[in-house]
Amino acid sequence: MSLTSPVTDANAPLFSPDLVSPEVAAQLPEGYQCRPLRRSDYHDGFLDVLRVLTTVGDVTEEQWDERYEWISHRNDEYFLLCITDSASRIVGTGALIVERKFIHNLGLVGHIEDIAVAKDQQGKKLGLRVIQALDFVAEKVGCYKSILDCSEANEGFYVKCGFKRAGLEMAHYYGQNKPKVCRRSSKIEPRWMSDLHGDKFAPLDVNTSPPIDSGLPPELWTIVQSSHANFPPQYFLDVSRNLIENPNLTVSHLSRAEISYSSFADPTFNPKAQHPHGLAKIIRHLKPNHQPKLLEGGAEGYELEWTVVRKLIPRNPKLDRALLQSCHLFVSTADITIKDKEGEQEKVKAERYMVIYLPHVEKAEEIPFYHPKVAALAILYTYLPSKQEGRAPGTLSIFYQLFPDVPLDNRLERTALRMLEVIHKHSRGRQAGYVKRVHHDQIVDKKRFGDTYADLKGRYAQDLIKGWVEQTPPEKHVFEDLGIAAFLMELWVDMYGGEDSEQTTYLSPAPINGGVEQPKDEEAYIKKIERAKSAFPGFVDIGCGNGLLVHILNTEGWHGWGFDARRRKTWSTFPSSIQFQLEELLLVPSILNPPSAAKNECESEYAGFASGKEAKPGLHDGMFGEGMFIIANHADELTIWTPVLAYLSDSPFIAIPCCSHNFAGNRFRAPHKQEPSSTSTNSADDVVDRNDTKPMNKGGKQVSAYASFSSYITYLTDKMGYVAEKEHLRIPSTRNVAIIGRKRKEDIKDGEKTPEEKMEFARRVVEEEMGGMSIEKVREEWIGRGEGLMKGKGGGH
Repeated sequence: MSLTSPVTDANAPLFSPDLVSPEVAAQLPEGYQCRPLRRSDYHDGFLDVLRVLTTVGDVTEEQWDERYEWISHRNDEYFLLCITDSASRIVGTGALIVERKFIHNLGLVGHIEDIAVAKDQQGKKLGLRVIQALDFVAEKVGCYKSILDCSEANEGFYVKCGFKRAGLEMAHYYGQNKPKVCRRSSKIEPRWMSDLHGDKFAPLDVNTSPPIDSGLPPELWTIVQSSHANFPPQYFLDVSRNLIENPNLTVSHLSRAEISYSSFADPTFNPKAQHPHGLAKIIRHLKPNHQPKLLEGGAEGYELEWTVVRKLIPRNPKLDRALLQSCHLFVSTADITIKDKEGEQEKVKAERYMVIYLPHVEKAEEIPFYHPKVAALAILYTYLPSKQEGRAPGTLSIFYQLFPDVPLDNRLERTALRMLEVIHKHSRGRQAGYVKRVHHDQIVDKKRFGDTYADLKGRYAQDLIKGWVEQTPPEKHVFEDLGIAAFLMELWVDMYGGEDSEQTTYLSPAPINGGVEQPKDEEAYIKKIERAKSAFPGFVDIGCGNGLLVHILNTEGWHGWGFDARRRKTWSTFPSSIQFQLEELLLVPSILNPPSAAKNECESEYAGFASGKEAKPGLHDGMFGEGMFIIANHADELTIWTPVLAYLSDSPFIAIPCCSHNFAGNRFRAPHKQEPSSTSTNSADDVVDRNDTKPMNKGGKQVSAYASFSSYITYLTDKMGYVAEKEHLRIPSTRNVAIIGRKRKEDIKDGEKTPEEKMEFARRVVEEEMGGMSIEKVREEWIGRGEGLMKGKGGGH
């Protein structure tokens, strides 16, 4: 092989066109050409194609010319090929680098590198043609072999190209945070290393992987992402059903989905219908834009299994609009053609499950930001019951039906990748026996909460954040308290809005039963709110901190007040009517005082630790009006007291724990308690300790301090005679557990105690929970803690 002259003409080929395989050129699609690289290809998309493979960087034309000049002086070592389409746009490329060796009689070895095909050209076998063309060049220039790297998933593809596995390759990357690695040398490393067995999520390179037999028309559908998977189809189907109802799992901008129609329990559902009205009797009675949208032409080889029409509801309706979407499941058990490890075609039995999402839009401009700008999306799970040795039985894939004026771009690819990863993760989790630990929306319906929360955010958030005067981050506290306010408002509507209001709501979620989405009876619901506000006994926010929750609730018409041991800067920013509802008070629960203690004795003891130069807050004994709703929102030292104070005042309450403090106000690690039974009973003589000081979770790790404290407050709620209800609030805080006591246990109702008996029982509970410490000692430590509270060392948030 002799050295040729360097290339100077911008349109001249890098090497002789005679080295291009005539067979490869003949097998290309009509109008496509295979040719050597040119200097002018900087402007024809060469670098854009390489970006499909890996990072390229911002290469200037000057830098390009410099590198091209260097390569052209070595055009007997560097052979870069391009495939162009009918518009002369580069759509595929690859490189052959010839290595000179001393062995094998000064032999030559060809290294095939950088195989890349434009995303919109997949399915045309261009990657195969590039490999064949470079292999032809290697043979023609005198190489005794050519080698490349590939993943095991793509081994069959390269076997078909004439390659075979040959040992291992070690690699050490320099100047990067990459480890030394070992891999088989019959492989080319793609954009992502794929996991052949499908146990871990590892996307395939759809450009070089064997094509998936989807049954979708390739002229309409484009495969975007794909991954091996190793789970039976029922887990994919379970996850697909869950994603229909909970789209927020894949798109954080979404709040929920509202179901307009579902065929899951519709006996009139006709999967063979050719028109939406033929799907079910109820369809024609739906609003036109809520009627299902059918997949044009159907899905060849598949049968329709179910249909759902949903409305995607964004978290911020002011920024994004809702989107209606038809969702269909198609199932096929027809045999499909696959390629084995040797690249040979084989017909096998297969199960294919394809979920289609069809947005109810006519053009791309109607698609909201949170949804990929595509005309349709397909999620395909292909499962081979007879598992092939050495490979996963399933393949997950996502296809797009693109709008004519919206090409496939990086954002669309990333969106598909995220969705694919979630489906794979959740399916594997269900297969492994995953049990959901956190259950939201147990007490207040998700839809009602979401609507109220969105409404409050839209009316309050911007002004509250703008006028924030505390040192703490405003967004966290504002959105957190708006969420808690929304929950409380809906809870109170249920509690006080009607005779059966605890069990019945006017805005219950539409059932997935084939019926029409229940219309909102706005007038009835407004009346229910009015009844609730009229019957509402008021609230007290103990340890109210910045007072924001008191402000929001009062402004919304739910009257109440709050107090804290320290006045906050925020209080002065509220209207005077709200400031009047905020007081600087120190809580000294009445049960801490012995029955013989006079009030002036307690005040005298309290006066002993306050400086004469500092204004002391007043005292409150923790006795509130009967039925007044008690709120302990991250109230620290007061949280543990909440069920006890509610018991003494015959009040319902909510406690949202934060830091663990005992009855004396000191930090401690609460013992983890078993979940109480709703039928359990406790009398004054039945103070049972169910401690588990070192509880372990399923992973063998100790339960967190927060989880232990939350279980402890739940235990105390049960101990004080309440039916303990727990809710994980949808607020921007990891400490989002709410324990609600709004119902008394039936056996407690039958044996009500006198105020004196209740006070004595409460004292006994406190002494028992403090390990036998006397009430007098508890009071001494509690009052001592009060000095720190007034100086800002604790209490509230």
